[in-house]
Amino acid sequence: MICPNLGCGKTISAPTNSRGKIVRCPYCNAPFRVPEPRPQQDPNGR
Repeated sequence: MICPNLGCGKTISAPTNSRGKIVRCPYCNAPFRVPEPRPQQDPNGR
């Protein structure tokens, strides 16, 4: 992920158990929500 704070913009990694939770950037301390995983699409397009 990339920090959503435009003044920071650092690349951040978060553990999978953080998905959907609000965390803080370790560089600028800005709070943001870690996105949920995208639903996987059926390879047949269904």
